[in-house]
Amino acid sequence: MVDIFTFPDLQATALPSGGCIADSVAAHLEPATRFGRSDVRQDAPDQLVAVNLTLTQVQEVHFDVVWHAGARQLPSDITQLANGTRLKVELNTQLGMARDGCDDALRAWVAHDPRAYRRVLPPEAAFRHSPGRYGIEFTCQHCYGKCQVQCDGCAGAGRVSCPACHGAGNVHCHQCAGTTRLTCSACIGSGHTTGQVSEQRWDADANAYVTVQVPVKRPCLACGGAGSIHCIACTFGQAQCGACAGLRSVACKGCGGAGCFDCAECAATGVQHEWASVTASVSTQEELTFGAVDATLEALIRERIGAAELPAYGSYLEAHHVVDRAALGSRYELRIDALYARLHAAARHFSVYGLGPQARVLDFVNIVGHLLENDLVTLERALAPVSFWSRPKDTALLPALKQFVASELNLLIAEQLGAQPAAGAMQAHFKGMVDAAYVQRASAALRQGFGRLYGAGLPRPALWVAGAAAVASVMVYAFGPSTYGPFICTLWAALAGAALWIGVEMLSLGRIMRSFPQQIGARLHSQIKAGGGVTKWRIAVAAGVLASALLAATLASKIPFIARHHQASALAQLAAQAPSAPAASGVEQDRSTAEKEGLYEIRQAARKFLIAHNKKNKTTFKALEPNLNEQYPKCSTALSVAWVPKSYGLAQPALFVRCKKSVSKHERKWESIVPVARRGG
Repeated sequence: MVDIFTFPDLQATALPSGGCIADSVAAHLEPATRFGRSDVRQDAPDQLVAVNLTLTQVQEVHFDVVWHAGARQLPSDITQLANGTRLKVELNTQLGMARDGCDDALRAWVAHDPRAYRRVLPPEAAFRHSPGRYGIEFTCQHCYGKCQVQCDGCAGAGRVSCPACHGAGNVHCHQCAGTTRLTCSACIGSGHTTGQVSEQRWDADANAYVTVQVPVKRPCLACGGAGSIHCIACTFGQAQCGACAGLRSVACKGCGGAGCFDCAECAATGVQHEWASVTASVSTQEELTFGAVDATLEALIRERIGAAELPAYGSYLEAHHVVDRAALGSRYELRIDALYARLHAAARHFSVYGLGPQARVLDFVNIVGHLLENDLVTLERALAPVSFWSRPKDTALLPALKQFVASELNLLIAEQLGAQPAAGAMQAHFKGMVDAAYVQRASAALRQGFGRLYGAGLPRPALWVAGAAAVASVMVYAFGPSTYGPFICTLWAALAGAALWIGVEMLSLGRIMRSFPQQIGARLHSQIKAGGGVTKWRIAVAAGVLASALLAATLASKIPFIARHHQASALAQLAAQAPSAPAASGVEQDRSTAEKEGLYEIRQAARKFLIAHNKKNKTTFKALEPNLNEQYPKCSTALSVAWVPKSYGLAQPALFVRCKKSVSKHERKWESIVPVARRGG
C-alpha cells in the first residue's frame, strides 16, 4: 500500500479556560429544579484536556454481473448480441476491465476533493469507463412464438361440463324435490279446511239461548282431500338445468370460451429478452481510536457524539488516503479540546466535561438526580403511612407532593405518566441530569402518590353513594310501577348512583387541583387520571352500587308489607283493566289448547266456586269476565280458586284462579284475577 495523500489543517481552535463548566451546569439546573448556582460548588478552575483521536474508514468495491429478463424486444439503449455465448464473453470482458481500472478510478475520485471529511464513495465512481448493457432476444419458450397458449381448464375446447347437473342436462326438481307432488297450499297438507257454523246453546246464567260459533271441518276442494297436488314444473321429478339450459356444458371461465389466452410470458409478442450489465457495490467499515485519554471521557465521546459530528467539537487536523486492490483506506486525524471540572453537590463529587469550543456539557452525570434525592425519599416515605380512611390533609403526602413537583424536571416526569416512555429515553431527553433509575422511581412514586391522594378522601363518599343507591332501589321497588322487579330497580338506582359519583369525582379533583399552585394544578389534572386511580375507583364504586342496590331490592321484596303493597298495585292495575259487563262472545271463543289455558275454562272454574259458595252462604255472587288481554300457559294440574284478601285494597270483590304447575318452562306458576259482582247489582 502506498500513502498518496496527506493534507494537514492548521486552523485549530483553542478553548478559553475559566469557570464555564459550573455556569453551564447551573444554567440547566435552575430552570429544571428548585435548586440554583449556590447549590453547586467548584473548588478548582477548569482544566483543559486535549483528546487526540483517529477515524479509520475502509471502503471496499465489489463488482458483479446483474441479469435482467423481460417480455417483448430489447429496449433501444441496450446493445443486442447474436447469442448467449457472445453475451457471456462480452460480460466477462467488461468485468475484467472494471476490476483492472478500479484503482485508477478511485485515485481520480479522491483527487477531486481530498480535504473532504468522511466522503462516501458512490458505486459509479469505481469505474474508469462506464460499463455498457448487453442482451439477446429469443423465441418465447412458453408459447413457442404463437403469442397464445392453450387453456388447461378446457383443453382448448372453450366449454366444460356443467357443474350443476354434472353434464346430465337435468336436475332434481327444486319445488317437489323429485317426488312429483306438492303440498296443497289451501289446506296446508291436511286434506280439509276449517269453517264455523252458528249454534244456539242454553246459558244457565243468562237464562236464555245464546248464539255461539262452532268450528267444523270440510274436505279441501283444491286437492280433493289428498293433501297434495301434482307438480307441473317437472317431468317425473326431473327439471331442465338452469345453469346450462339443458346443453350439458358451460363456457370455460378461465378463457371466456375462447379455448386459449394471450401468453403472459412474452406479452403476446412471441419474443423474450435477457440482458445484463456489470455493477459495483461499496461496503464501508469505520473504527474510532483514541490516544491517551480518560476512560470516562472516551465513553462520553463514543456515546454522545457521532462520527459525522466530531469536527464540530474540535479540530480536523489531517487526512491520509491509500488505494490498493479496489479498496480505499482513509485515516482522519482529529483533536477535541475539553474542559474538565470537579464539582461538589448534595455532599458528592462529580466529574463533568465540557466539549468543543462552546464547552458543551453532554452528560450531567446525574447531578440533578442526587440533588432531588431527598425530595424523592420524602415522597416515598410519605406514601407508606397513608391510611385507606385518612384524608389528604391528615398526612404528609400532600406537602411531599407539593415539594416534589415544585421542580420543573419532576413536573415533566409527571406529565409523561400517561405516555409511559422508556426510562432510557427520558434519561437522554434530560441529558443525563437524572439517570434511568431516578426516572423509574419518580414515575412509580408519582403514580402511587396521585392515586393515594385522589382516593384518600373517597371511601366515606363511596359508602354514602352505595347507601343512597340501596335506598333508591327500595323506593323504586315499593312505590314505582308494579312491573318493575328487583333487577329493573337496580338499574334505576345504578343510574342515580353514577350521577352522584360524577359529582363526588369532580369535587375530589377540584379539591386536589386547589391544593397546588394554579399553573401546576392545571398541568397535573390529566396526570391524576393517567395514574389509574380514577378508573379503579369507578370500577369499585360501580360494583358496590350494583351489589348494594340489588341486595336492597331483593330484601325489600321479602318484607311483608312492601311485598303486599307491590302486589296490591299489580292487582289494582289488573282489576282496573277488567271489563264490568259480560263479554260472552270473546271468552267463549278463548278455549284451552295443548299450549295455553283458555279464559273460558278460567271463568268456568270461578263460576263453579261461586255456585258452591252461594249455595252454602245464601249469597248471590256471579263471576265477571277475566282480563281478555291476558294469556296463560296450559295448566297440567287442576285449577284452584280462592278469594282475593281485602288487604289488597281492591274496589270490588275478586277471585284468584291459580295454577300450581304449568307446561311452560318459563312460567311454572300463574294466577288470574276474576272480578266478582252480586246479581242484580
